[in-house]
Amino acid sequence: MNSRVVYLAVLSTLGVVRGLAAEEPASTWTASPAAIARASRSKPTANFDETKVGTYQLADPLVANDGSAVTRETWPRRRAELLRLFGDQMFGHAPVDRPESLAFRVAEEDPHTLDGKATRKLVEISFDTPHAGRFTFPVQLYVPNDAQRPVPVLVLLTFEGLTDPETPRIVERGWGLAIVDRTKLAVDDANTFRAGVINAFSGAGELAPDAWQAFGAWAWSASRAMDYLEIEPAVDAQRVAVVGFSRMGKTALWAGANDERFAAVISNESGAGGAALSSRLFGETIEDLNVRFPHWFCKNYRKYNGPEGSLPFDDHQLLALIAPRLLYVGSADDDLWSDPRGEFLACVAASPVYELLGIPGLGTDRMPPLEHPVATGRIGYHIRRGRHNFTDYDWQRYLDFLDRQLPAAEAGRSQ
Repeated sequence: MNSRVVYLAVLSTLGVVRGLAAEEPASTWTASPAAIARASRSKPTANFDETKVGTYQLADPLVANDGSAVTRETWPRRRAELLRLFGDQMFGHAPVDRPESLAFRVAEEDPHTLDGKATRKLVEISFDTPHAGRFTFPVQLYVPNDAQRPVPVLVLLTFEGLTDPETPRIVERGWGLAIVDRTKLAVDDANTFRAGVINAFSGAGELAPDAWQAFGAWAWSASRAMDYLEIEPAVDAQRVAVVGFSRMGKTALWAGANDERFAAVISNESGAGGAALSSRLFGETIEDLNVRFPHWFCKNYRKYNGPEGSLPFDDHQLLALIAPRLLYVGSADDDLWSDPRGEFLACVAASPVYELLGIPGLGTDRMPPLEHPVATGRIGYHIRRGRHNFTDYDWQRYLDFLDRQLPAAEAGRSQ
């Protein structure tokens, strides 16, 4: 079956085939009236009514820019096209990849942290910049002492700080944890976000429409952490996952799309501009993002404020850039602003790329009920009870998925 037929076969189940009016399939999960009422009171101008979603069109990740059908052999070229598209129009381009002057220094080391269960290293990552001299930011690494080494590692992008309350549980599961504090690269403020690494590389002049902004800087820092993990003897660099929640879930997706060294990408409740389909016009929209957070995406993304029905790309293609590596998306029942159904449908619409590469994607077009994870293919998904948060339930499902799938996923990295 050729790529176009594969993609249409999947999309026909979603009611979003190009030019075809249809309804989305019945789901085993439905937002409760109480959740809809709460969301509507909180955001009265937003849509939380599925009957108002209507029919929309999704750009086909398996049709190249020249109109040709993508094959397994031509997927790398198509992947490069999509990566360029998201860089040009959404996340912007970093001015440098890996700096030639990149260096690492272990500033602190404690082999008996977490009651002796882990070794903690505070690693300083530094490099030369054209406008601010030597730039340094820290990464905190925890490695379990009792696990067989080298250990798999989660690169966690945090809102602020180099600690996380789940660290003991992660270590107990035999995983290392590398924590990256985004504020050390770019603070989350429209007026001051450039003061860190962005101005250090780009200068204080006006940024180009396709230049990186906060998301680009945060994602870039994950790759620099990966640079260190590749040389850390206690770490299995072939089993590293990048993880983020909410806006950092968006960041994790962009980091994983750019850097194929990440064997897995975990996006927890990332919503619009992350794992959810913007074309649905449900919950948060592109315009909401760009008006409230003009420093997040590149300036070109503002062109798509307004009705997303004409959007020439959507976030299922961002998810497809993870293929054939592992991807897991988590949603929450009371987080309609992040559009749980849109996150699930993006996973479904990304699956044909995995299938083209000869490996299973999500494996279903039926949204699961609460707390019944779908995790048998290379794409995992769950929706849990509760609000917008990163819970122990989420962490345990992600680690279950990685423990079961990551060795098999590693064999697929060469596809």
